[in-house]
Amino acid sequence: MTLLAIGVFSPAADPTEDQWTRMFELMYDLPRSPKDSRLERLKTLIDQGVDVNMAIGFDRMAREGETRADLRGTTWPLDVAVQQARVDMVNLLLAKGAKLHGGELARAAFAGNQDESLAMITALLLARADANSRC
Repeated sequence: MTLLAIGVFSPAADPTEDQWTRMFELMYDLPRSPKDSRLERLKTLIDQGVDVNMAIGFDRMAREGETRADLRGTTWPLDVAVQQARVDMVNLLLAKGAKLHGGELARAAFAGNQDESLAMITALLLARADANSRC
């Protein structure tokens, strides 16, 4: 059984392939770009119709013939923005309808400095994050 690395899928008829690649690269800053331009790039992607609730990380690598639809999502753009303490991106993603998957508050509490953590926790609570989430 052959395994394919995340992001290396058959270029077949999946119209979201390019969108996934662009969102993945943006969230993980690949290739590296000036930090302040990432927010503008995210706004542009969203304006172009990229789904802010698209899973960008998965529970395992795809097997040959599989697509991301066959995998269980484990990471979303909001998760990455919280982990990277990007308060600006967290606020934008929430404003554009990013869904909470649990665990965001815990990650926000330990991301960045105290001011960044507090800003993210506040934004997440205003977005109805579950303060009792076990994730």
